[in-house]
Amino acid sequence: MERLADIIKILSSSLGFVSIDDLAHDLGVTPRTIRNDLILLENALEGSKVRLVKKRNQGIALDKENISEKAVLNLLSQINGEKDFYSSSERENLIHIVRYGWQHHP
Repeated sequence: MERLADIIKILSSSLGFVSIDDLAHDLGVTPRTIRNDLILLENALEGSKVRLVKKRNQGIALDKENISEKAVLNLLSQINGEKDFYSSSERENLIHIVRYGWQHHP
């Protein structure tokens, strides 16, 4: 389950789409493993406000129009069974991104 949380963290900090190959490289696994993880992740997302967007030849991203920082943090907590998944500075960074837009992220 830790890798699912890692995928969410990568996607939440991305400014756009992330390819399956890039996720696989970043996480040290095969693209097939990432595809299997994405199936698990989509199942984990059912009932939450967090949605994945997939585009052929572009990759995968979080639906940033309908996302809140609370939804992402709650999802990460559920996946990992942890109360405080992000550090204080990481939470502030995520809140800034969600409130002011991904393009204004320093």
